[in-house]
Amino acid sequence: MVIFVNFVDCTNKTSCYKNNIDEDIKFYAREKTENQINFFLEEHLVAYLILFKQMTLRNEYVLGREEWVLWAYPGVPSKALVYLFQKNPFNFKTDNPYLGQYNLENSKFYDFNRFDLETWSYE
Repeated sequence: MVIFVNFVDCTNKTSCYKNNIDEDIKFYAREKTENQINFFLEEHLVAYLILFKQMTLRNEYVLGREEWVLWAYPGVPSKALVYLFQKNPFNFKTDNPYLGQYNLENSKFYDFNRFDLETWSYE
């Protein structure tokens, strides 16, 4: 819970992150409510922690020996999520080569480090 509070404080200080959340809300046709914003923040934080190996998921087949983690999700990544990874506010280091999202709908991997958020239009 403490890291979520710190994360919310960090995002509240960043107008670019807030602008990206606003764009995401429009793109995904959601209503801008506190609950919706918190839902995005929680999803982004979980992806961030998992891909930077700060949080683990129980996997009985790997048992802590994973060399990489792939985030798979249906649809394109949100701009605020990409922005979070590009800014890396907690300065995490990782050997995970897959800092991005695999789109289950189009079988495409989106490498967050290769995004130009100024020109990207959710394609």
